[in-house]
Amino acid sequence: RSTASRAARAVRARAQSGRTSQRVPRTRRGSASRARAIADEREASSPPHSYNDCGHSASHDRSSPMAAATICDGARAIYNTLPAEVRPSLSCFLDARGIVRDPPHVQLDALRRYAAMDKTWAKFNKDWGYMGCVKAARAHNNRAPTPQPQPRAAPITPQQRPAPRRAVITPPPIPYLAPAAVSAADSDEAWLAKTKGAATADDIAALEALRDRRLVARDEAFELIVRAFRETRSMSGFVARAIKLVDGLARTRRETVEKSQIASSTPSPTRLARFVISPSTMGVFIHYRCARLLLRLAKRNVGLDYRVRATEASRGSTATKAFDSGAAIIAGEALTDRDVSETAAALSMVSLVSGRGSDHERWLNTQLETVGVACEGWFGSEAAAGVPQKFKLVDVEQLARRRNGKFEDVYDALSLELLRDAPVGTALYQPALNVKLIGECIGSDGGVSGERRVYMALGLLDAFDRGDVSLSRALVDYVLVVLDAGRRSLVVIDAKASRKVKLEHQIQVAAYTMLIDVAWGRTDFMATAPGVCRIGGVWLPAKPSPQIFEVAGLQKKVRELLATKVNDLLTADAHARAFDTDTDDWVLRGSCETCNFRASCEKQAADRGRLCALPGLRADDAVELQSFSAGAAGRTAIERLETAVRNMDPSTTKSTRRALARGINLQYEDDALPREVPPTLRAWRENVIVPTGRPSASLPYRHAEEVACVCICVDEHFRSRAPMAFVVASAPHDGAPSQRSLVVDYAPFAGDAHANVAVSAARAARVRLVTAVYEALIPFNGQRVCVCCPEAADKSALFDAVLRIAMESETSEQARRARLVIATLGAEPAHLLLAGNCPTFGDEAREAHQFLPRCSVLVEEAKRLFAVPSVRATTFGDCCAHLPLDGDLRADAAECSREAVFRDWALLGPGQLDNVPPAIIKRRCKTLLERRASLGLALLAGIRALCRGGAATPTTTQDMDVEDIAAGRQFPLLPFKAARVRLTEAGALSHPDLSRLRLLNQLEISATISAMRAQRSRPLDELIAEDKIAVLRLDASHNSSKPWFDVVRGAAPREPDALMNFSCMLVPVSASPAVALRFPDFAMAASFQPQASSLPILFANVVAVGDGRCRLQVRGSGIDAREQYVLVRRHVDFTSRATIAELERCAAAPQNSLFARLLGDGARAWCEAPGSKADELAAALDEVERTRPSRATFSQDAGLRRVLARRCCIQIGPPGAGKTHWGADTILRICRAADHIGVALKILVTACTHSALDCLLEKLCSLRRADDAVRVLKCDVDAKRPTAPGQSCWVTLRRKDGAEAKRYKTAQREAGVIVAASADGETLDVRLDRDGMLHRGVRSNCFRHRHAFDIFDGKDVDTEIFGTEGCVVVGATTHRAGKKLAAEVVQGRFNVLLIDEASQMLPSVAALAIKALDPECGRLVILGDPKQMRPTIRTQLPEETDVGASILDLAVRQLRGSPCLGRLDENHRMCPQLCDFTETALGYPGYCICSKGGCTCRPAVPLPPRSFTGADATLLDEASPLVVVELAGNGVPLADLRAAEAARCADLVRAYERGAFVVTPHHAQRLAVSAALGPLAARCTIDTVERMQGRERDLVIVCLAGLDLYGDDDGVELDFVYDACRIVVALTRAKRKCVVLATERLFDPSMHVFDTPARREAYHLLLGVRAYADGRGAVVARPLAAPFVLAGGGAAPA
Repeated sequence: RSTASRAARAVRARAQSGRTSQRVPRTRRGSASRARAIADEREASSPPHSYNDCGHSASHDRSSPMAAATICDGARAIYNTLPAEVRPSLSCFLDARGIVRDPPHVQLDALRRYAAMDKTWAKFNKDWGYMGCVKAARAHNNRAPTPQPQPRAAPITPQQRPAPRRAVITPPPIPYLAPAAVSAADSDEAWLAKTKGAATADDIAALEALRDRRLVARDEAFELIVRAFRETRSMSGFVARAIKLVDGLARTRRETVEKSQIASSTPSPTRLARFVISPSTMGVFIHYRCARLLLRLAKRNVGLDYRVRATEASRGSTATKAFDSGAAIIAGEALTDRDVSETAAALSMVSLVSGRGSDHERWLNTQLETVGVACEGWFGSEAAAGVPQKFKLVDVEQLARRRNGKFEDVYDALSLELLRDAPVGTALYQPALNVKLIGECIGSDGGVSGERRVYMALGLLDAFDRGDVSLSRALVDYVLVVLDAGRRSLVVIDAKASRKVKLEHQIQVAAYTMLIDVAWGRTDFMATAPGVCRIGGVWLPAKPSPQIFEVAGLQKKVRELLATKVNDLLTADAHARAFDTDTDDWVLRGSCETCNFRASCEKQAADRGRLCALPGLRADDAVELQSFSAGAAGRTAIERLETAVRNMDPSTTKSTRRALARGINLQYEDDALPREVPPTLRAWRENVIVPTGRPSASLPYRHAEEVACVCICVDEHFRSRAPMAFVVASAPHDGAPSQRSLVVDYAPFAGDAHANVAVSAARAARVRLVTAVYEALIPFNGQRVCVCCPEAADKSALFDAVLRIAMESETSEQARRARLVIATLGAEPAHLLLAGNCPTFGDEAREAHQFLPRCSVLVEEAKRLFAVPSVRATTFGDCCAHLPLDGDLRADAAECSREAVFRDWALLGPGQLDNVPPAIIKRRCKTLLERRASLGLALLAGIRALCRGGAATPTTTQDMDVEDIAAGRQFPLLPFKAARVRLTEAGALSHPDLSRLRLLNQLEISATISAMRAQRSRPLDELIAEDKIAVLRLDASHNSSKPWFDVVRGAAPREPDALMNFSCMLVPVSASPAVALRFPDFAMAASFQPQASSLPILFANVVAVGDGRCRLQVRGSGIDAREQYVLVRRHVDFTSRATIAELERCAAAPQNSLFARLLGDGARAWCEAPGSKADELAAALDEVERTRPSRATFSQDAGLRRVLARRCCIQIGPPGAGKTHWGADTILRICRAADHIGVALKILVTACTHSALDCLLEKLCSLRRADDAVRVLKCDVDAKRPTAPGQSCWVTLRRKDGAEAKRYKTAQREAGVIVAASADGETLDVRLDRDGMLHRGVRSNCFRHRHAFDIFDGKDVDTEIFGTEGCVVVGATTHRAGKKLAAEVVQGRFNVLLIDEASQMLPSVAALAIKALDPECGRLVILGDPKQMRPTIRTQLPEETDVGASILDLAVRQLRGSPCLGRLDENHRMCPQLCDFTETALGYPGYCICSKGGCTCRPAVPLPPRSFTGADATLLDEASPLVVVELAGNGVPLADLRAAEAARCADLVRAYERGAFVVTPHHAQRLAVSAALGPLAARCTIDTVERMQGRERDLVIVCLAGLDLYGDDDGVELDFVYDACRIVVALTRAKRKCVVLATERLFDPSMHVFDTPARREAYHLLLGVRAYADGRGAVVARPLAAPFVLAGGGAAPA
């Protein structure tokens, strides 16, 4: 009885406590600011660390306010840590203002306030100060308002109006928990339960069971649990309320399903379409390319859709929004399905990605009305920089509500009225598009009703007439009314919360424009005439203006899609069929990752054994393997594949072998049948991990010198890409682990990402991440540390955040640290600064050249090392289930996933857990991230243990010796040791721009080496199929020091190596080609000769190439004639070390560096300053040319005058403008003027490539007159030998003593021409120029190429150049110029520097040559075309940075509007028709034929065009200079397509006797064309686009047919093929005739060509090319296999 009485007293005490807490103090008037201050103070006083520290005395019950009779443990701990001199007296501490009777969280608040108090002022009293803090803490606790609970509403009856929504009960802040109450492994439900109070295991189990309720998504169940948490006070009430809410939602949805099924079986007087689609539905369908998804989204009878959607969805509440029925989910409460869905969307990361948000719309409205949008360049080819145009915003919905009539009818009619009549400068906000009303507006025609005319225009008339499809009413975000060339035009703008403009967004905009155009009477979208909507746009959150694109091409694609796929898919049969019907038209793709129905499809694919269920299998590989195993035995596709693999023919096609190697990790054993089941199939069948045999490309093993592992987890906020939460976990091998973490506040990121508060918060989060990584690594500076990230998303977010700070222009401590961090993780400065492989540098130099990997992605390396049982994609959870030593940790990985962290972080938002201190929620997020980091470290340990392969483990591959190999020890799967941390000051420069350039250089090196390592770790057959490598076998019949090798498989070498530096490796196939991965060949100099005694690798040079074979000079011996060898190229970098050293020199003294001046604000002043002796040179030139006038055109002469007048001249030259000619002629004219006044100019000419440089120097020599006192040199190594008949050469026949020469000697050389070459390339026949005598069988090493200019090696620059009288022109690549011509003794002595092909040159590379220019009296000439080839940047740079621009782009940007800028306006290369084509179709306005500029280079009477005979004579007739040949290649295998393309090239070359340029984008196409031409290849130049720039020929054949545009979503080729710069270069090499070999697919690719702005630009450029050929040239369609019938006819005179 005493126990019962105590219980009763406790109940009364709790009731009294509740009544006391409900007394809300009255707020004084005008105290709003005070209330905000209290709220801020409350958040600031929240504990900064985990609530686990907020313990209380175990002997007291927290539930009663009178129970606490002593100080809690947490407060006592803080008291004990205070210094003795400021610690309050013990008696005051225990009884200050009765603190012992306060709850524990008040006691803790008082101690924290006191600890943070300023105790340094003179009158400070520790006891009085402590008592003031107690008072403030108690007052803060009592101010928390608690609304009174409202009475429950009466049940709703059909006759009653709905009761008002039930008020939310917000109890006071929860008390803190004991330290042991919460665990890192707790689920979200368990965490909430333990946060609520003393939760039992049954309570937690009951809450966790709510996840599995049918028809309720995960985020919705959690949102309802959070709601129950807010509205209840006790644990029992919390659990009961949560169960009631979740079960009520499930019950309501089940009733909705049943009602919809009953309604569907009841006849309806009005016929409703079976499917309803909208523009957004079309966008989603295009994005996922999934027919079953389209059926789910469009089905009107949505009963089954409800069930499947909620039961199987795994991606948040967006999957269940369609459940809204308007009824309360619990009787008596106005809480509906839609309320839950929309509220739960705030907890879903996917909802944030796919949703837009009202905050974004508000920001866009403000932007349109107050700031404006620059739209002057929207309709032109060039974007004009005009004043932003402001718009008058019209909210169509609000305007419609002011009118009388049915709201929706008024809304729709008003929308069409405004679209038709709104004045220019109006922005319509959310106008409606109703198909039925549009049909009424356009009216009937020919007996066809208006509505049917709409569906006919869209291609859906058949489906509409069948009753299958109808279009839903659509709301457009924005329609801007603008002027287009004086014509009123509408621009549809869609607002999207995405990082980039996606194809689905553009499809949605195009569909809107189609409906608007139909309303204006346009019914033929296949016509070329534009409608009222020419362009559309997508406005992203972080962009100041919308991204604009043309909609004409997209409208055609959408119309085709609707008329074909959609019309065929949405039928009555499809409506009656279940969604999960197993048909052959669906596969799992990478895009399925974000689909709401992913789980159901993956389960179905796994249950039915479909190939698409295999992890990592590409869609095109699945198709290949499906065909390969079609006839094998087995119930499922996977079983049939396994049977086929066991009995397959080893001589399978190259594409099948690639699919087997890449898709299921099959490895051939000497071309024999595999002994075991491939790893992927075995892992699938046995549910175990199986080693693939492939080595890791970046994960280090645990070396004896390794001191720690660091795991970095970063979750970034979607809109701002800022780190939302991160943890940097450091785990020393000998010491205690530590974590550095951050969880950002919710408020700054809740609004638009472009707002100032969001930008500032994003930068602050990035700086915190940089600081955390820096502080985690600095204790291990100089030691080996393994740095890893669990997933690729972690590394991407990490590098993006660090790069954004590192690329900031201003010099700051944060930017300096970021550069140190990124250099440590991705680009090590030391490996560039250590010289050679000098043994005196010891192990440090050798390790620097190894370039050890620095940051590994665990999941990616695990997939490379093991076949992990999984479905479709191997995730972090799959790896945690099989690889850690602690067992299956998949459940733990799921609880701390990115979605889980975001879900908990979203609880910081308003209306979620307002009664819980933010610090507790943040601590929860940190706990999850720390758990994920610990799982990452466990995964790392598990991978290392599984790769150990026994007790005997070599320390490193490089350390293995002959005894290790003899003992049979395998090369380890983890070949690298961890790199050393280098956080030194060498990682950054004092000059911000130079520091950014050097960092980019280092990142490019890192990206290049990482790409090469990744390639070497790929399967052999995959590399062979892509022609990346060649497999060789020794030709035993040739026994010499330079043996011949037959090319067994793969691509043979293109040409002999120019330098004898052993640039290739021979790796035995039996030792696995991936052995090359372990070879430290990443050298910075050609002399790098590493020791490789432990590796079965031979070094070689390619000295000759033949038909299907090559000749090698092999270093060492030991070639096995029975072995096959893989020829692997080494990585040799000549320029990076010199470039970085030059940038450091410039940064050390920027005031003395011309390059540093050109980067800064003083660039314009220096460039526009008058040139040295400008007037004298101009007068001298006029004097010299008075007797012999120049033949330069107007723009050429203006360019020369510009060079004379200013220090800097930027000359832009379109294709064929004669940039090379102008550069050579300008140099000669300046030299003549200088010689006339007695000035000896020293001129340096530089370019990125030898071909461009040689072309300019050859042109200069050809233009040089006999009386010109100009010497032309090239600084280079004279090592290139002639190989083909007809080439000019230097030859040494006799030594000085008259004996036969055995090698080339410059002093005894003679000029000649190659007549013939032996089969092995060892000897050549030469005819001498001096006497015409023929010499046979001369050794090949006695020859050198002969140029019109002289070559010197740069050893004596002072004598060769500056010690020579008269003008000297020296050509050198930037590397050679920086090394030889700008050395310290001759630095800054050149008078003129001309940079050719500047659009390809990075500023950091140009710095090597600029240092040779006289900074005070020199002239800088930059020559190029920004529309031609650009610098190749591998590093993924942030969008905001422009550090990857070329030196031409940089100069144009610095000098925009300056008189230093000029353009060559005359075309000297092409015939008049091709000149017009370049101006009209390629976008060079004002570019005319040179005769209009006063040029006399063309004959007075044009040459007659050449004509040909035969059925296909049009293909080569010069009367049609541009011909597009469309070969019928749809569905043809790529190998057959390339073979046919090569055969058609041979047909054209055979009929055109003069030879041709054949431009091939891929090396595989080049090889195929060369093989098809045979002997005819000698009169042709066959090469890639990049190597053709700057060259010209009468006939150019552009091979664009053999491109892989039929693969998986065409993603393999789209970025490469649809490149506007590459297209411009390829199409402008011809002088008289250009033939484009293509397929119809090139001009009608997949819709993914619109994914990026670069692809869109190139695609529209190609369409313009075809349209021009169709109108002024010829477009010819031909069968693929049919030969061209034509022969040479009348030839124009030479």
